[in-house]
Amino acid sequence: MAQRAVTLAAGGAQAPPPRSPARETPAGPRLVAAAASDAALVRRCLGGERDAFGELVARHEAAVYRVTWRVLRHADDAEDAAQEAFVRAWRALPGFDQALDFRPWMLRIATNAALTSRSKRRADAPLGEEDEDAPQTGEIRARGPSPRDTAQARELLGKVRDAVGAMPAPSAALFQLRYGEEMSVEEIAQVMEMKPNAVAVTLHRLRGRIRRMVFGRGKGDAQ
Repeated sequence: MAQRAVTLAAGGAQAPPPRSPARETPAGPRLVAAAASDAALVRRCLGGERDAFGELVARHEAAVYRVTWRVLRHADDAEDAAQEAFVRAWRALPGFDQALDFRPWMLRIATNAALTSRSKRRADAPLGEEDEDAPQTGEIRARGPSPRDTAQARELLGKVRDAVGAMPAPSAALFQLRYGEEMSVEEIAQVMEMKPNAVAVTLHRLRGRIRRMVFGRGKGDAQ
Protein backbone atom coordinates (compact mmCIF):
# COMPACT_ATOMS: atom_id res chain seq x y z
CA MET A 1 0.00 0.00 0.00
CA ALA A 2 2.80 2.43 0.84
CA GLN A 3 4.51 1.86 -2.49
CA ARG A 4 1.21 2.26 -4.35
CA ALA A 5 0.62 5.60 -2.61
CA VAL A 6 4.06 6.87 -3.57
CA THR A 7 3.52 5.72 -7.16
CA LEU A 8 0.18 7.52 -7.27
CA ALA A 9 1.66 10.73 -5.88
CA ALA A 10 4.38 10.56 -8.52
CA GLY A 11 1.73 10.35 -11.24
CA GLY A 12 2.16 6.71 -12.17
CA ALA A 13 -0.48 4.04 -12.70
CA GLN A 14 -2.26 3.15 -9.51
CA ALA A 15 -4.91 0.71 -8.42
CA PRO A 16 -7.90 2.36 -6.69
CA PRO A 17 -8.52 2.05 -2.96
CA PRO A 18 -10.96 -0.67 -1.87
CA ARG A 19 -14.58 0.30 -2.29
CA SER A 20 -15.98 -0.67 1.06
CA PRO A 21 -13.29 -1.72 3.55
CA ALA A 22 -14.17 -2.46 7.13
CA ARG A 23 -13.68 0.33 9.60
CA GLU A 24 -13.16 0.40 13.32
CA THR A 25 -13.96 3.79 14.79
CA PRO A 26 -11.63 4.89 17.56
CA ALA A 27 -13.24 6.45 20.61
CA GLY A 28 -12.02 8.20 23.72
CA PRO A 29 -8.37 7.42 24.51
CA ARG A 30 -8.10 5.41 21.30
CA LEU A 31 -9.01 8.50 19.29
CA VAL A 32 -6.22 10.43 20.98
CA ALA A 33 -3.81 7.56 20.34
CA ALA A 34 -4.80 7.45 16.67
CA ALA A 35 -4.15 11.17 16.29
CA ALA A 36 -0.78 10.79 17.99
CA SER A 37 0.08 7.92 15.67
CA ASP A 38 -0.92 10.02 12.66
CA ALA A 39 1.33 12.82 13.88
CA ALA A 40 4.25 10.42 14.16
CA LEU A 41 3.63 9.14 10.63
CA VAL A 42 3.49 12.70 9.31
CA ARG A 43 6.82 13.51 10.97
CA ARG A 44 8.37 10.37 9.49
CA CYS A 45 7.01 11.21 6.06
CA LEU A 46 8.36 14.75 6.22
CA GLY A 47 11.66 13.26 7.34
CA GLY A 48 11.92 11.38 4.06
CA GLU A 49 10.30 8.03 4.91
CA ARG A 50 7.97 7.46 1.99
CA ASP A 51 6.58 4.28 3.52
CA ALA A 52 5.07 6.42 6.26
CA PHE A 53 2.71 8.04 3.75
CA GLY A 54 1.60 4.60 2.65
CA GLU A 55 0.70 3.87 6.25
CA LEU A 56 -1.36 7.06 6.37
CA VAL A 57 -3.15 5.98 3.20
CA ALA A 58 -3.91 2.55 4.65
CA ARG A 59 -5.22 4.13 7.83
CA HIS A 60 -7.56 6.64 6.18
CA GLU A 61 -8.48 5.25 2.75
CA ALA A 62 -11.76 3.76 3.99
CA ALA A 63 -13.02 7.05 5.43
CA VAL A 64 -11.80 8.98 2.40
CA TYR A 65 -13.68 6.69 0.04
CA ARG A 66 -16.89 6.85 2.09
CA VAL A 67 -16.82 10.65 2.01
CA THR A 68 -16.15 10.85 -1.73
CA TRP A 69 -18.85 8.28 -2.41
CA ARG A 70 -21.40 10.16 -0.33
CA VAL A 71 -20.83 13.26 -2.47
CA LEU A 72 -20.64 11.51 -5.86
CA ARG A 73 -22.77 8.37 -5.27
CA HIS A 74 -20.92 6.57 -8.02
CA ALA A 75 -18.23 4.01 -7.26
CA ASP A 76 -15.81 4.80 -10.09
CA ASP A 77 -16.11 8.56 -9.58
CA ALA A 78 -15.62 8.12 -5.85
CA GLU A 79 -12.49 6.04 -6.39
CA ASP A 80 -11.07 8.64 -8.76
CA ALA A 81 -11.78 11.40 -6.25
CA ALA A 82 -10.22 9.38 -3.43
CA GLN A 83 -7.07 8.89 -5.49
CA GLU A 84 -6.98 12.59 -6.33
CA ALA A 85 -7.37 13.41 -2.63
CA PHE A 86 -4.30 11.38 -1.70
CA VAL A 87 -2.31 12.96 -4.52
CA ARG A 88 -3.26 16.40 -3.23
CA ALA A 89 -2.41 15.39 0.33
CA TRP A 90 1.00 14.09 -0.69
CA ARG A 91 1.81 17.31 -2.52
CA ALA A 92 0.47 19.54 0.25
CA LEU A 93 2.03 17.63 3.14
CA PRO A 94 5.17 19.81 3.39
CA GLY A 95 2.88 22.73 4.28
CA PHE A 96 0.77 20.76 6.75
CA ASP A 97 0.46 22.44 10.15
CA GLN A 98 1.59 19.71 12.51
CA ALA A 99 -0.32 21.35 15.36
CA LEU A 100 -3.51 20.11 13.65
CA ASP A 101 -4.90 16.58 13.46
CA PHE A 102 -4.21 14.83 10.18
CA ARG A 103 -7.64 13.14 9.84
CA PRO A 104 -9.81 16.29 9.52
CA TRP A 105 -7.20 17.78 7.18
CA MET A 106 -7.26 14.67 5.00
CA LEU A 107 -11.05 14.52 4.92
CA ARG A 108 -11.23 18.20 4.00
CA ILE A 109 -9.04 17.45 0.99
CA ALA A 110 -11.23 14.44 0.14
CA THR A 111 -14.41 16.49 0.43
CA ASN A 112 -13.03 19.24 -1.79
CA ALA A 113 -11.80 16.71 -4.35
CA ALA A 114 -15.25 15.10 -4.49
CA LEU A 115 -17.06 18.42 -4.75
CA THR A 116 -14.73 19.52 -7.53
CA SER A 117 -15.33 16.27 -9.38
CA ARG A 118 -19.08 16.64 -9.03
CA SER A 119 -19.05 20.22 -10.28
CA LYS A 120 -17.06 19.18 -13.35
CA ARG A 121 -18.79 15.91 -14.24
CA ARG A 122 -22.23 15.81 -12.72
CA ALA A 123 -23.18 19.33 -11.68
CA ASP A 124 -26.63 19.26 -13.26
CA ALA A 125 -27.07 15.52 -13.56
CA PRO A 126 -29.55 13.72 -11.29
CA LEU A 127 -28.01 11.33 -8.83
CA GLY A 128 -28.37 7.69 -9.74
CA GLU A 129 -29.38 4.85 -7.52
CA GLU A 130 -26.85 3.49 -5.07
CA ASP A 131 -24.74 0.81 -6.68
CA GLU A 132 -23.73 -2.50 -5.17
CA ASP A 133 -20.44 -1.03 -4.02
CA ALA A 134 -22.06 1.64 -1.87
CA PRO A 135 -20.15 1.79 1.44
CA GLN A 136 -22.18 1.03 4.51
CA THR A 137 -21.99 3.93 6.96
CA GLY A 138 -24.41 2.41 9.39
CA GLU A 139 -26.83 -0.43 9.75
CA ILE A 140 -30.33 -0.48 11.20
CA ARG A 141 -30.64 -3.72 13.11
CA ALA A 142 -34.01 -5.32 13.73
CA ARG A 143 -34.83 -5.64 17.40
CA GLY A 144 -36.81 -8.82 16.90
CA PRO A 145 -36.04 -11.93 14.90
CA SER A 146 -39.12 -11.77 12.69
CA PRO A 147 -38.79 -11.25 8.91
CA ARG A 148 -41.30 -8.42 9.20
CA ASP A 149 -39.07 -6.49 11.59
CA THR A 150 -36.10 -7.04 9.30
CA ALA A 151 -38.06 -5.86 6.26
CA GLN A 152 -39.27 -2.76 8.09
CA ALA A 153 -35.73 -1.93 9.19
CA ARG A 154 -34.45 -2.27 5.64
CA GLU A 155 -37.26 -0.10 4.33
CA LEU A 156 -36.48 2.60 6.88
CA LEU A 157 -32.78 2.48 6.07
CA GLY A 158 -33.60 2.79 2.38
CA LYS A 159 -35.73 5.87 3.04
CA VAL A 160 -32.94 7.48 5.05
CA ARG A 161 -30.45 6.77 2.25
CA ASP A 162 -32.83 8.26 -0.31
CA ALA A 163 -33.26 11.35 1.85
CA VAL A 164 -29.51 11.81 2.19
CA GLY A 165 -29.08 11.16 -1.51
CA ALA A 166 -31.53 13.97 -2.32
CA MET A 167 -29.43 16.48 -0.41
CA PRO A 168 -27.08 18.91 -2.15
CA ALA A 169 -23.58 17.43 -2.28
CA PRO A 170 -22.08 19.65 0.49
CA SER A 171 -24.94 18.74 2.83
CA ALA A 172 -24.52 15.05 2.09
CA ALA A 173 -20.80 15.34 2.84
CA LEU A 174 -21.52 17.10 6.12
CA PHE A 175 -24.07 14.45 7.10
CA GLN A 176 -21.59 11.68 6.25
CA LEU A 177 -18.88 13.25 8.37
CA ARG A 178 -21.18 13.49 11.39
CA TYR A 179 -23.08 10.22 11.25
CA GLY A 180 -20.88 8.06 9.05
CA GLU A 181 -17.44 9.05 10.34
CA GLU A 182 -18.74 10.09 13.79
CA MET A 183 -16.78 13.32 13.77
CA SER A 184 -17.43 16.07 16.27
CA VAL A 185 -18.96 19.40 15.29
CA GLU A 186 -15.57 21.03 15.81
CA GLU A 187 -13.83 18.52 13.53
CA ILE A 188 -16.51 18.94 10.86
CA ALA A 189 -16.04 22.70 11.08
CA GLN A 190 -12.38 22.17 10.19
CA VAL A 191 -13.20 19.86 7.31
CA MET A 192 -15.99 21.98 5.82
CA GLU A 193 -14.31 25.29 6.69
CA MET A 194 -17.38 26.47 8.57
CA LYS A 195 -17.97 27.89 12.01
CA PRO A 196 -19.02 25.27 14.60
CA ASN A 197 -22.32 27.07 15.21
CA ALA A 198 -23.07 26.97 11.49
CA VAL A 199 -22.33 23.24 11.42
CA ALA A 200 -24.65 22.61 14.36
CA VAL A 201 -27.48 24.63 12.79
CA THR A 202 -27.04 22.92 9.43
CA LEU A 203 -27.09 19.47 11.01
CA HIS A 204 -30.27 20.36 12.91
CA ARG A 205 -31.95 21.41 9.68
CA LEU A 206 -30.77 18.30 7.86
CA ARG A 207 -32.13 16.05 10.60
CA GLY A 208 -35.48 17.80 10.35
CA ARG A 209 -35.50 17.44 6.59
CA ILE A 210 -34.76 13.72 6.82
CA ARG A 211 -37.48 13.20 9.42
CA ARG A 212 -40.02 14.90 7.17
CA MET A 213 -38.93 12.89 4.14
CA VAL A 214 -38.90 9.58 6.01
CA PHE A 215 -41.88 9.93 8.34
CA GLY A 216 -43.93 12.57 6.60
CA ARG A 217 -44.37 16.25 7.40
CA GLY A 218 -45.10 16.83 11.06
CA LYS A 219 -44.96 13.21 12.20
CA GLY A 220 -41.19 12.91 12.52
CA ASP A 221 -40.89 16.32 14.15
CA ALA A 222 -43.29 15.28 16.86
CA GLN A 223 -41.15 12.33 17.93
